[in-house]
Amino acid sequence: MEEKTLKNQAAIAISKKRNGRNDLRLKNRFVIFSIMLFGVILIVGSVAFMFSMRQIIRSNKGNELSQILEIERIRLETSVNSEIAIVLKMANSPLIKRYFSNPGDSELERDAFEEIASYRQALLSNMIFWVNDIEKKFYLDDVDPYVIDVNDPESYWYKMTLY
Repeated sequence: MEEKTLKNQAAIAISKKRNGRNDLRLKNRFVIFSIMLFGVILIVGSVAFMFSMRQIIRSNKGNELSQILEIERIRLETSVNSEIAIVLKMANSPLIKRYFSNPGDSELERDAFEEIASYRQALLSNMIFWVNDIEKKFYLDDVDPYVIDVNDPESYWYKMTLY
């Protein structure tokens, strides 16, 4: 009986040893599988994160550019509107209207030029030009005027502007 017991104990020990190896192999496989799965999840997650961050950054830049564009448009519109208001006020000046109707009156011309000079100083560009339709003289600030030949192809802008 002792022999059977020894054989049983030996068989149990051998079985435990095999099961221990099998358990160790199973644990090793599980650890390797877990590491590989973690690596795959890490790589896929990182790629997804990068693509989503790229899209978020692109979207934010688009929104930021739209806001900057809108601010600059408003700034330009405000600037142009103030310039237009000054020019419209100048165009409605009774003195300037009388001068444009009668450009041959030297006293009226002097007064109109003084008023035009004051409007020029109110403009941001500090520059103004005008053409009297009767004389067809082009005035640019204080530079001597020149007569526009309306039939000259280079003066195409005159008729386009007038009409």
